[in-house]
This record gives sequence, C-alpha cells and structure tokens, in this order.
Amino acid sequence: MTKIKLPSSFELATGEVRSRLVVGLCAREKCGKTHFSLTAPGPIAFFNFDIGTEGVVGKFIDDKEIYISNYDPGSEDPESEWERFESDYRSIMRVPEIRTFIIDTATEAWELLRISEFGKLDQVMPHLYGPVNATYRRMIRDGYDCGKNIILIHKMKAEYVNNDRTGNYVQAGFADTPFLTQVNLQMFRDYNSETERTEFSALIRDCRQTPEINNEVLEGPLCTFPTLALMVLPDSDEEDWY
Repeated sequence: MTKIKLPSSFELATGEVRSRLVVGLCAREKCGKTHFSLTAPGPIAFFNFDIGTEGVVGKFIDDKEIYISNYDPGSEDPESEWERFESDYRSIMRVPEIRTFIIDTATEAWELLRISEFGKLDQVMPHLYGPVNATYRRMIRDGYDCGKNIILIHKMKAEYVNNDRTGNYVQAGFADTPFLTQVNLQMFRDYNSETERTEFSALIRDCRQTPEINNEVLEGPLCTFPTLALMVLPDSDEEDWY
C-alpha cells in the first residue's frame, strides 16, 4: 500500500463496526417506549426524567441489572439539576460493566438544559441557542466513544402549520437528534382482536448503517431491541444483544 504523508490527526480507516447502537425512539403516550428500551442488554443505566418506569421496570429485574437515577425537569434549581445529570452521564460512560444508557425522556432532558440556561422555554431568540445546542450535541457525540448502547426516548407533539394543527405528530425535543443517532424509530400501539391484547410495534424510520431496513416494522414479539440490532448489524454475534 502506498504511504501517504498526512497530518498526524489522520488515521487509516479500518472498517471496524462496534456492536452497539445509538437509537432515537419516539412515540405518543403509552406506546411501549420504556418497555422496548428495557429489552436492551444489561446492566442498564436508566436516567429517569419521567414517571413511566413504575410497573415496567419490574418486568425485567429478574433478568438484568437496572440502575436508575431520577431527575426533576421542574426543579427549582435547574442549573444544578442539569449539572448533576451531565456529571452522572459522563461518569457512567467510564463504567465498563454498563452496557446500555437509557434517557427517559430526552425531550425533558433537553427542556431541563434550556431552562437551566434561559430560565424559560419560550420566547428565546434563536441566536442565543448556539452554546446550548453545542452542549447537547456534544453529549450525544461523546456517547459514541464509550461503546455502549444509547437509547434516547422522545415524546411527540402536535404538528402546526401557520398556527393550525395538521393532525400529525412530530418528535419533541432537540431537533438535530435524528441526524446524530444511528437508527430512528417510531412506536405504535394496536389492539389485536385475535389475542385480545394490546400489542406494540416499531417503525424503523431510518437507519444509517443498513438503509435497506428503512420502513420495516417490528411487530408484537419481534418489537425488541435485540431484533432491531440484528437487523441493523446482521454480522454481529447474537449474544452481544442479550
């Protein structure tokens, strides 16, 4: 191979693929977002901004270790609360035993950061967002380096055009998240008349590594993180995802 003299910051690409996923997940209320996320490999570090863990986490604690830290998006001291979250997040990145991060919800984490910076969520001039955007973007990008699965759970909000509701719903939270994650999912809830049970499904909206699976749907028993991971990285070891 011809040797090329380049600046020292350049390295020859190896094509290495890590067995981990950075996932953006959105859905309306009670569509199985937390349940799907907890099917990811343990031990899990769960950054909890919401109230959706009660009655869900208990289904998984016999099979995996789940460590939960709670944060208050409505804290009277939002700056300290954000600093505590960010410090925990970066500390856990250095814990080799943890295999998966879950932020539930990333929508509320983003709101906490904005309130800690601006003291409010509305009527903030766009040009002031530069440092806040950089902080949140860096948080996600730094997560790639730790080699862990990262799941960013998002709420959805009604879409408006010219102050009129369109009837559609869009992801709520940091607008650049879909560009920063490897896979983006949207979850749904349907009633199965044959089984007389509510079943969850996940639409793969887009996938960076394996775009051939875009618009595929994981239904019922297949609506799990390991199923998704093996579709995204079919050459990976199945044991990496359990």
